[in-house]
Formats: sequence, structure tokens, C-alpha cells
Amino acid sequence: MQHGLDESRHRGWPGHRCASRESAPYLRGGAYDVCLCVHAEQNALLTAARFGQRTLGASLTSTTQPCFGCLKELLQAGITEVRYLHPWDPLEAYGDQALAQQYAALRSRFAVFERVGDLTLDTPELFSRFLSEMQPQPLTQP
Repeated sequence: MQHGLDESRHRGWPGHRCASRESAPYLRGGAYDVCLCVHAEQNALLTAARFGQRTLGASLTSTTQPCFGCLKELLQAGITEVRYLHPWDPLEAYGDQALAQQYAALRSRFAVFERVGDLTLDTPELFSRFLSEMQPQPLTQP
């Protein structure tokens, strides 16, 4: 029996809105809080909890700017610094000035909340050699 979600399917499940982000009727960067996938930020917090790692005062670096839901969870877990590569505009994502303002207020509670890195380096080829050498291993029940 498999535990958790298959990380290799992070981009979405067939037939679900995550699998067709470009053609789905959602605003760019929006509605991630209703996505079936476990977000990387959530997975990081859950993994820390599973292995007894403290998150109070920790930093998190993510590929994409955290969504509203993940940002709330990071704050509650005591994360103080958030860095990300791909930004998105909350007003564009939510289409609601009040939600964008709430996101900004939440974001301001972190000591560091910033975009880092070089977007030109984030290409499909970046990890292609590494991924092609990986052999999927079946999950075993503990």
C-alpha cells in the first residue's frame, strides 16, 4: 500500500484541474488552495513533523511563491524566512483586492519574504540528467 501522494505526479492528476493549468478556467497562480496535490511547502512541514524536526525559527526556500493557504501554515509552524524563485501577483491570482491585501498582511509577518535566484536557470534541462539516471523504487510498507 502506498503512503501519501506520489511526488512524481506533483504536476497534477489526469482529469484534475492541476493537470491542465494552462487551459483550466483559473487565474494564473490562483486557486492553489483547492488543488488536490500536496504543495511542496506543506510536504516540507509534514516531513519535519514526521521526523521530529523543529520548524520554529526555520527558513523555507521554494520554487514558487507560497499560496495563501501554505503561507498561513508556514506562519503557524513558526517559519520566519520564506524565499522563492517564481513570483506571482496575488491580485491577479485571486481577482479580489481584499484577499490580495490579506495576503500582503500575512506576508509581512515573516522576517524575510523575498524572491531569489535566476529564472533563466530554471529550465527543463536543469535536472534532466539526474532524473534520467533515477530508477523509481517501489514504496514498501513499514
